[in-house]
Amino acid sequence: MTSQAWATNVAFLYGHSFKPVLEFFLSLHEASKELGYARPVGLFATQTVVSILMKAVTPSLGAMIQREAAAEGAFRHAHARLITHAEEVAFLQGAPAERTILDEHMDQNASMRRWHALVREAGHPTDSPRSHEISTKVGVDSALRNECKGGFTTPKHIHGA
Repeated sequence: MTSQAWATNVAFLYGHSFKPVLEFFLSLHEASKELGYARPVGLFATQTVVSILMKAVTPSLGAMIQREAAAEGAFRHAHARLITHAEEVAFLQGAPAERTILDEHMDQNASMRRWHALVREAGHPTDSPRSHEISTKVGVDSALRNECKGGFTTPKHIHGA
């Protein structure tokens, strides 16, 4: 390792680990001179509690992405099956049945993506531009529950049932 690479690595570590921690403690110390230690510590404790609550009520993005990927995979499988067996489908006049299968997969995929987009918007206010306002308000948990109306399951009207 050259001295230039070493200096670059040290500067990166300083800028991304030590400097933010140092700035945090220095700003906490300066704020405590003006306000006392109770207010800054209370602010950080409140932010921690709100973050824990937000984590508890927000839906799992991993599970939603997994369901979306499964629906997309099922649609692609049905489409590839149609391409592979196109001659037989045409000979046996199976186009209406195949169209129905593909339309059902596509509709399911589209409705799931729309529903997940709504859940992401309602369930992840930390991703919105107003996150600093929402995270400081009391009652974030009840506001999210009211907005989502009973959980994060797909309602029947989305699937046309």
